[in-house]
Amino acid sequence: MSIHSAPRVIRIGKVFSNPKSPANSLIAGCISAIWLSRVFVCTILSDTHKIGNIRSRNFYDDITSRVTAKAGEIAETLAEYGCRLAGNIAGARLNYSRKKTVVVASSNALARQIVKILEDKYNIVLKAARTTRDLGLDAGGGTRRTTAVSQGRVVKGVSTLVKTRALVKANRAAARVIRTWG
Repeated sequence: MSIHSAPRVIRIGKVFSNPKSPANSLIAGCISAIWLSRVFVCTILSDTHKIGNIRSRNFYDDITSRVTAKAGEIAETLAEYGCRLAGNIAGARLNYSRKKTVVVASSNALARQIVKILEDKYNIVLKAARTTRDLGLDAGGGTRRTTAVSQGRVVKGVSTLVKTRALVKANRAAARVIRTWG
C-alpha cells in the first residue's frame, strides 16, 4: 500500500511536476494496481455478503454473485444487494463503468424487474441485458454468463461449421461424379 500511496511526479520531456499523492482509486500503470483492486473489490463484496444469502464466486477477471430465494422474492433480494454493492463501491471512492454495467439474470423478465426496482426504490439507473460487454461485477440470479465477444465467437463458429459442411457435401458430390464418369 505504501508503494501505491507514495507521491507521484509526472515528467513530460525535461519538465517535471510537483509531487502529487493519489487521492482517489488506483493510478493506471501502478505495479500494484491489479492486486490492490482485487483487494478493494473483494473487501467490498465481503462486507456486502455479510447480510443475506448471497455468495460470491471468483473467476479469472471478474466476480459474480449467486443467490437463491423464493420466486417472488428474488428480484427484491437482488435489487437490495445491488443497492448495497453500489453504496459500498461509492463509499470506497471507486469508479465503475456506467456504460458497461448491466444487470444479467437467468431471464430477461427478471433482469428488467431488478432494473425497475433499482431505479424506482434506490434511484440507481442501470440497463438489463442478455450479455455483458466486459465482465465486471455481476449480480445475476442465473447461471448463464456470456460476453458479447464470446457470443460472437459462437455465432462465427457455427457459421464456419455450416459453410464447411456445405463444402464437404459439394466435395463428396464432385467425388461421386468423378468416380461415376471418370
